[in-house]
Amino acid sequence: SSSGGGGGDDGGKKCSGSRNSGDESDGDHDGVTSKTPDNYLPSLILNGCIMMGLSVEYSIIMPSLLSYVDHLNGKAIGFALALSVFSLSSAVSRPLAGCASDSLSFRTIYTVILITVIVGNILYSSAWWLGSMSVLVLGRMLAGVGGGSIDLAMVYTTRVTHQKDRTTWIARMQIPRMLGMLFGPCFQSVLSVLKLDKSSLFG
Repeated sequence: SSSGGGGGDDGGKKCSGSRNSGDESDGDHDGVTSKTPDNYLPSLILNGCIMMGLSVEYSIIMPSLLSYVDHLNGKAIGFALALSVFSLSSAVSRPLAGCASDSLSFRTIYTVILITVIVGNILYSSAWWLGSMSVLVLGRMLAGVGGGSIDLAMVYTTRVTHQKDRTTWIARMQIPRMLGMLFGPCFQSVLSVLKLDKSSLFG
């Protein structure tokens, strides 16, 4: 009877050790582990800056998109297409980015997404001088992939913070996004006052 109880205790310890091991490895993926947030503070700040940049880009481009399309003689269908491909690529890239980051390198997926967004915005800008509506639409489609980076930034925040203050850090990471939505229109207003009419980036 006592040996049976001892075996049960040993089994319980093993199970407990297994659970503890699982807890310690929770969030461990591609070299990212749940440690003190201060250890990852530079990375969290960088993620915040990236999210702010994407918000600034979105809030600058959207108000000026219609006039940009008119300049390229794209008419209403061109405007609708530019909006649609951006939303579609964002909707598709988000789940794909999440699935890919679970099986592939998190940093690689994140980097590929950011490079794709940069190329998309370069194409969007080039459409002004090329006079091509197709280039504009392609640029907006590639830029829409940036939606996946926002989700990955939240995943990264979850992985590197403790459970007790995880919600606080996720809320903090939303601040740069909101600031970007504020700074974008302000920046565009300043450029409008300066009458930089030939800038394809700012309408």
